[in-house]
Amino acid sequence: MFRSGKGALFPVRIRYPAKQRHVKAGGQFPTSALVRTYVGLQCSFFISDATVLPVYFALVDSSIVNREIKSVIRPLLQDAGLTQFTMRTGWRYAGEKIDVVNFQSFNSYLANSVGCTTYSFCVRLGCSFDAIPRNERVKRKDEFLLPEEYECHFRRRLQKTIRQPNLKRKDIWYVDPSGENLKVVIEDARKAILENGLPWFNRFTDLTEVLRTLQQDSESNEGTSGFGTKTSPSRHFMTGYVALSRGKTQLASDHILKALLSGCFKDLEPKMRMILEQINKG
Repeated sequence: MFRSGKGALFPVRIRYPAKQRHVKAGGQFPTSALVRTYVGLQCSFFISDATVLPVYFALVDSSIVNREIKSVIRPLLQDAGLTQFTMRTGWRYAGEKIDVVNFQSFNSYLANSVGCTTYSFCVRLGCSFDAIPRNERVKRKDEFLLPEEYECHFRRRLQKTIRQPNLKRKDIWYVDPSGENLKVVIEDARKAILENGLPWFNRFTDLTEVLRTLQQDSESNEGTSGFGTKTSPSRHFMTGYVALSRGKTQLASDHILKALLSGCFKDLEPKMRMILEQINKG
């Protein structure tokens, strides 16, 4: 947009104003001005010093993105066996684990720091294993545990395949303020879940593969993460409990002891000591 001054127009940028609120344009205007938006229009009006000027505003918001996710993504997730849903998260109860799919949105602060809109999103996956003790604060609905993606033992961020020059980060699907690219973005996220997300979940259906991953693999920003470095207390803790579930008592004892000695699991120390005593008794 532009502001007037001494017969000239000067550009002023206001990024994604809300539908109706008072804004201050980077200190370039002496007073706040009321931004009014009208549904279906491409601009609103910025009123300052008795001057009415056009301002570009967003035609899409998180509620519109939510509807598109529900319309396009949820049928895929339901077909894959996910049964519990909130607006942005789904859960599947698959044998000895819980699979989680989350569409992460951004508050204004994060969106500005990343360079995206608040209704852009990440697709985050998580596997929470029954063999590994879960945090007691994990939410529950009726008989169903509902771990958040960030509470899962194994995690992964999916990546987009479409080219978005205005946001080069591969793990964020950029939704334009006009909403013109929304269907393309949602379809690409669907493709990522189908081709990469669901196979990733299936990989960890077998706890033998979970144990192998814990023993041999390194964390990766583009692959599986959440379990720490090879010498971290969290990896010792997970390795010990998965080994115990597989009947590998010596391996379990070695790693549970290292996790215990780290002092990082105070609430679980009595149970860990009991397990070690039982293993030692043979």
